[in-house]
Amino acid sequence: MHSEEKQKAGRNSRLSLAFFGKALRRGAGGAGFALGSSFFALGALFGESGLSVAEAAAFSFFTFALPAQLVAAQMFADGAGAAAVVVAVVFVNARLVPMTVSLLPLLRPARARTVWDFALAHFLAVTSWVFFMNTYREEEESARLLWFAQAAVFFWTAGVAATVAGHFAGASLPPHLLVGLLFLNPAYFLFMMLRSLARKSDAAAMAMGMLLLPPARFFFPEWDALAAGIVGGTAAFLFSRGGGAGA
Repeated sequence: MHSEEKQKAGRNSRLSLAFFGKALRRGAGGAGFALGSSFFALGALFGESGLSVAEAAAFSFFTFALPAQLVAAQMFADGAGAAAVVVAVVFVNARLVPMTVSLLPLLRPARARTVWDFALAHFLAVTSWVFFMNTYREEEESARLLWFAQAAVFFWTAGVAATVAGHFAGASLPPHLLVGLLFLNPAYFLFMMLRSLARKSDAAAMAMGMLLLPPARFFFPEWDALAAGIVGGTAAFLFSRGGGAGA
């Protein structure tokens, strides 16, 4: 009996290592490259803003999500105080709440929430959310929480490392290249969202938002993305209701 338990433990250990290796390989592909490139440019931006490498790494460590860090870098460059930066970061990261709500039922379907769910929320960003939403169907229901955790922690670790590398090496690169690297991750997110569109209403929401963005930019320059998203999303919702369940 003792030898059987040891053999079972050995199989489980090999299975866990293989599972982690699979998550690592998938995460280190397009998603990891896009995220690392953007965080590299972010590290260079932090350096230009006067932050030390330790402060830059701390931002990526504790904040993670890229847009909030961009806001923080710009506010520090403008001389804003720490309290104002923290408030701004909290408001910017509020956009992750709908992603968290949509993710939880897939991670722990019909189960009680635990403190670890709240801990994992720290590792949620656009990259980890899109990665999981495009790959979770490949894994068994019981393994999805571990699948997300491994991939998300990898993205987080890679982001912190890329920020540090960018802080040291970013100054030697042309500014236009850094701008391109910075927007590589949002571009990847857009393409992955287009790839995952499964319903007509999803495609309609994306198309309407893109079409409405130029006029929204003209009439509401400070609220363009929000206005285009609300109007486009509402129109897509009405379209789906009118088209029936198959929309």
